[in-house]
Amino acid sequence: MSSVADLTHPTNLILLIVGIIWMYLFVKVEKQVQQPLLDLSLFRIPVYTYSILLTTISSIGLFAGIFLIPLLIQQAFGLSAIVTGLVFLPSALFTGIFMTVGGRILDKKGAKGVITSGLLVLAVGTLVMGFMSIETSLAFIIFWMAIRGIGNGLSSMPSTTTGMNAVPDRLVSRGSALNNVARQMSSAFAVVFISIFYEVRRGQIMTSSSTFSLEQASVQAINEAFIFVGILTFLTIPIGYMLEKKSKEEDLKERKMEEKKQAVR
Repeated sequence: MSSVADLTHPTNLILLIVGIIWMYLFVKVEKQVQQPLLDLSLFRIPVYTYSILLTTISSIGLFAGIFLIPLLIQQAFGLSAIVTGLVFLPSALFTGIFMTVGGRILDKKGAKGVITSGLLVLAVGTLVMGFMSIETSLAFIIFWMAIRGIGNGLSSMPSTTTGMNAVPDRLVSRGSALNNVARQMSSAFAVVFISIFYEVRRGQIMTSSSTFSLEQASVQAINEAFIFVGILTFLTIPIGYMLEKKSKEEDLKERKMEEKKQAVR
């Protein structure tokens, strides 16, 4: 099992420092070239910036669940991979359905309310998943995973669409590229961070108490990871509110500009 000493090994620290340096140099170069690989100037658009933040944190929550649930089902509960797939099925189904629902609400009424509602549902569903035990039923897990799917569907599609709508037409391709990079990087970070947290925390629980079995330690580490992700998701609700507010302000500006153009004509 991994330990804190493994994480602070000189090789790991050197690689981390080198990575941070390369990221800094990348950002510096991108700001200077005329045709950047990633147009970081898009972050000057508040609506788009809030959208990227939500995309990043939502991806962390999504992939944390994708990583943790198979560990829970197969390692802690000792069930098969088929059962794991069945547990994910309602979540995936509701995510797809409520992406459509969220998109329709966005088209008819705008972003106001739909994104924050989705984030609240997602946060509650994730936080509840942090209170499981070795006796927790599959029905409990399936239900709350489905709730997480509803929240993810309501928040992810409207936030991404709202952010892209704020990008000028000539920069849409760059905005889409930056959005995809943020999503991919955050999902990769989520898997790495959660896997390290899981291994280290499980090892700490096993060494600190002889009364915990390997399965119980695994469940406890998974619970703590879900609680962390749930709190992180709760913290995104104000960001969602700011996204909705800025989006409404931009819509009002566009309407006034259209009215002035029509009045001139």
